[in-house]
Amino acid sequence: DKTESFTVKIISRGAEVTLERIEITSPEKTVYYVGEELDLTGFAVTAYYSDGTKALITEGFEVSGFDSETPGEKTITVSYKNVSAQFSVTVLEREPAVLMGDADGDGEITANDAVDVLRYSLSFEPIDEELEKIMDIDGDGEITANDAFLILRMSISLI
Repeated sequence: DKTESFTVKIISRGAEVTLERIEITSPEKTVYYVGEELDLTGFAVTAYYSDGTKALITEGFEVSGFDSETPGEKTITVSYKNVSAQFSVTVLEREPAVLMGDADGDGEITANDAVDVLRYSLSFEPIDEELEKIMDIDGDGEITANDAFLILRMSISLI
């Protein structure tokens, strides 16, 4: 007493089915920093054929054009059986890490940094706001001999 309906497409014998186009579902990650590897998590390729069918392609495609050595917009090309599609990603320059107490910016906390901070604490010369944050170890809004003392302790691993 139940009926079911469905559509059947009849293709004549000898009709060659060809790949017409591919579509890409872009990966979840589209922003990279210089030096990072391409991450294709969430990426998918769908092939569309001349007979109206489509298929999810999981292998046999090539991905090219990714270069994270320089910053900028990068066009990634995906090719499958001589058909291609593209998507874009952005590569950014990585911001340098700020090391609290590194007054001379050499990437290390040494006694030289403590000396620099002590010098600044005794002078009335204006300094860059970012450098002031790096030197103000105790966070009191001022660069004082206490900041120099804390940096000296950091340099000999007491902190």
